[in-house]
Amino acid sequence: MSELKWYDGPDLQTANEVISLVGSYRTGSLLTSYAQFLETQELATLNDFEKTVVGVEVFQREINVGGFDALDQAYLGLGLDLSDDLLLFLVAARDG
Repeated sequence: MSELKWYDGPDLQTANEVISLVGSYRTGSLLTSYAQFLETQELATLNDFEKTVVGVEVFQREINVGGFDALDQAYLGLGLDLSDDLLLFLVAARDG
């Protein structure tokens, strides 16, 4: 089986667009494209699912640039506990 290509087309604007391309492109690239579009929208206009997509993409981006320790240090600098915030995020995503 050949490796799927990275999606580099225009930003995907709906979950249905993402779903229609699954299997043709790497899933991560589809979600990145969708999140890039969502990040251009007003936060108040996003539904819970869309906010979750953006949150996961931002989290992944931070992991890629500095690793979990760097992200944890950034949270500590703000007086936040990453583990608690991550747990709340995951619960909200599950219950959303």
